Amino acid sequence: MLVLDAGSLLVTEHTQNLARIGLNAAGPKQDPAGSFNVSDDPGTRQRVWGIPMRSMVPISGLAYCLGGRSLYWGGWSPRLTDMDLKSWPQAVAQELQSPTHTGDAYERVEKETGVFDKTDYISGALFDALDKKFKSAAPSVATVDAIEEAPLAVQAAPPASGLFSFDKWSSMPILTDAVREAAGRPDWQRRLFVVPRAHVTRLQTSNGAVTGIEVRVNGQQQVLTIAPACAVVLASSTIEATRLALESFPAPLMGRNLMAHLRSNTVVRVHRSAIDPALPKLLQTAALLVRGSTTKGRHHLQVTAADGPGGSEDLCSE
Repeated sequence: MLVLDAGSLLVTEHTQNLARIGLNAAGPKQDPAGSFNVSDDPGTRQRVWGIPMRSMVPISGLAYCLGGRSLYWGGWSPRLTDMDLKSWPQAVAQELQSPTHTGDAYERVEKETGVFDKTDYISGALFDALDKKFKSAAPSVATVDAIEEAPLAVQAAPPASGLFSFDKWSSMPILTDAVREAAGRPDWQRRLFVVPRAHVTRLQTSNGAVTGIEVRVNGQQQVLTIAPACAVVLASSTIEATRLALESFPAPLMGRNLMAHLRSNTVVRVHRSAIDPALPKLLQTAALLVRGSTTKGRHHLQVTAADGPGGSEDLCSE
C-alpha cells in the first residue's frame, strides 16, 4: 500500500488530545473581492491550512498534513438513516446495512472510530435532564423526527480490558502505528509506504480504469504508472477527493450525488430552572442529536450545553 499525501507529518494524535499546544484550525478566510484568485492565494495559515480552490464564500480550506482534518474535527458522526442510504450506490448501502455477529457493518465502523457507545464520555445530571426535556417537547414539534444520544467519535472508556481509551478519534494513531510496524522490515518486505509532500493533481484513466497518477513533488510534475492489478483509493479529504473525481472521471453522473455539510452556530442562554431547578451547581456538559425533516430535505441539530457554578449556562446548537 502506497499513501501519497500533499502535506507532511504534523502530529500523531487529534490536536485536542495534546493539551493546548497551539495547533488550531484556521478560521474562514475570504479576499476583499469576494472570491479567491490563484494570484491572491493567502498562503498557509495556522501552519498547515491551505486554500485549494476558489470560493465565493469564506472558507477555512484544508489541513495539508498527514491525517488532514481528522486531526481537528469536532467528532460528530451522525449515522446515515435508511432514507439517506436510498440515494447511495446500492452496493455501498447494502454493505453498511449487512448483518454481522455484533450488529451491522455500520456499527462495526462506529466502533472502529470510537462513536459506539454514543454517550461514552457524556453523562451526568445535566445530560439526563436535557435528554428528558427534549424528548418531552419533541412530539409538539412537527419537524422533529428523533432525539438521540450524541454520536461523538470520542472514547473515554477502554474498548477492552488492558487497553487505554482512544480519546478523540483521528486517523493518525492507527496510521502511525502501521507505518512504524512496517518500517521494522527491509523495504523489499514492507507492505506500507507513506510519501509526504506528494500532491496528487489528477488521475490518468483508460476505459474507466486508472493507469497513472499525476503528482507534484518538490514543485515538479511527475507521473506514477499504475499496474492493472492495483486499486486506487481517493481518501476522504472532501474537496480534494471531489476535485480529483470530477477531473479524472468526467462522466455525466460524476458529482451528482454529493452530500454537503452546511453549518451555522446559534448560542443561547437558558436558566437552569427552565431545565431542572434541582440540577447540582457543578461544572457539567451535555450533548444531544436532534434529527428533523421538512418538505425540502432532512437536517439535524448538534446540541451541546455547558452548566457551571459561575453562571455559565450556555446552550449551543449547531
